[in-house]
Amino acid sequence: MLEIARQQPADAFVILTNETLALTNLPVNVTNRLIKTGLFKWVEDKWWYNLGLPQLLKRQKADLFVTIDNTHIKGYKTPCCHFIVNLPAAGPGFANGYTRKWKRIYHNNQVAGILQTAVAIITFSGYHKRMLVEKFKLPPEKCNHLRLCYHNTPLKWPEKESIKTRYSGGLEYFVFAGDIDQRHLLVELLKAYAEFKRWQKSNMQLIVTGSVTAWTQQFLTKLAYFKYRNDVHVIPDPTDDILKALIGSAYALLYPALNDHFPETVLLAMRADVPVIASPVPVIKELANCAVIYPEPDNASGFAKSMQDIYKNERLREDVILSARNHMEQGKKYNLATVCRNLLWQTLDKNSY
Repeated sequence: MLEIARQQPADAFVILTNETLALTNLPVNVTNRLIKTGLFKWVEDKWWYNLGLPQLLKRQKADLFVTIDNTHIKGYKTPCCHFIVNLPAAGPGFANGYTRKWKRIYHNNQVAGILQTAVAIITFSGYHKRMLVEKFKLPPEKCNHLRLCYHNTPLKWPEKESIKTRYSGGLEYFVFAGDIDQRHLLVELLKAYAEFKRWQKSNMQLIVTGSVTAWTQQFLTKLAYFKYRNDVHVIPDPTDDILKALIGSAYALLYPALNDHFPETVLLAMRADVPVIASPVPVIKELANCAVIYPEPDNASGFAKSMQDIYKNERLREDVILSARNHMEQGKKYNLATVCRNLLWQTLDKNSY
């Protein structure tokens, strides 16, 4: 969105974030409005989506509201364009940590608030687009698939060594990066890591990093009784820079996924010349193709075998890195911001009044 703003200096952009994501060094046509968050999220959300946000859009005289995933507005007719980065309502693990009542409300908001009232929907996965059309009976022309691309930006050796010294005692490590929740099979990952350690007798470490969720404490409780717990390092809620550094310095990224959660960290690892071992869910297979190792079978033993293979076979590791690099090269000329800008302005033209 910032790149789009730079391409459109005559237009004004207002970006809404909470206090933890205050933006700096913005283009002159971009304003960052901070939203305060409180203790009672669902009460606050109801007020915000029904009253606060519509009033803010009215004061701003907004021509288009661009939002992500489950954000929605009621009571004001600003055209909305929705980026669907994750599609939790289409999978078995959505809204983990909430009661059944709130899951039902969450689901209703997803359908009524986003999918049915949006003037346009943008997704980065063709699989997600098909799910939107088939599951929610949306017109195909309303859903737009934008292909992602990343240029390779591997870390330099001194940066990697500094990260390893800081977070893994100077030792090589596998990393999991993603929400610490039930959608990612982290208990199975611990079992796979234990098998790997028994087979290899290696000092290879494991770093688990990502956003804390309601399920995180359950994982930490299980980890407290894990045989190799001293070799596992949990780094909750890392900043973007730390997350990228942890991924970019890893021996390999491990990504066990229960459903089609958008695999942003898989793409970040491929971008950083870090090999990936991931569950063969459709979104990952679509975005990463054959540039990722898919364990066979897709369980703890399969992951352990793939970890052992990439540890023992340096040629395999180099081949996976090269495959990812070639996969990324195919999208180098693709300018996501320009294509997205054209789509947003086309949406504005269709819905101007």
